[in-house]
Amino acid sequence: MTIGPVTHHLTKAEGMTRPTFDVVAGAVTLTVAPYPGAGRPLAARHFTVQDEFSKDPAELREGETLTRRITLTAEGTMAHLLPARPEIREPWLISFTAPEIRETRLTAEGPSPSRSGNGACAPIPARSARSCRSSSRGSTR
Repeated sequence: MTIGPVTHHLTKAEGMTRPTFDVVAGAVTLTVAPYPGAGRPLAARHFTVQDEFSKDPAELREGETLTRRITLTAEGTMAHLLPARPEIREPWLISFTAPEIRETRLTAEGPSPSRSGNGACAPIPARSARSCRSSSRGSTR
């Protein structure tokens, strides 16, 4: 990638006169490697992730439901550029996700978008998990 040349028209104050000069910066060539990750890169001035659980996941018992809320905030970009919410799928887990909420607040420092979403998870009871595994293998028991 080549940037320039760039010409800056400079006005210099010298007593009662204001002479103008052209200051020229020559072209600069940079080698830029392709983005190493999958998807679109996210550029933001400040990025935060808030991950909240309705209870400690390690203490989740059979029949109980856990609610998880993940909120991303990235100053200096737009909400539609924030990454999508990851899918939480496991054979031993029932999960439900509400539609995510994307919004961009305009501040004096620039846009401040956020993306938040709730998901409810519950472990599949041991008996149901066995029948799910059996039916997925084509068993007719």
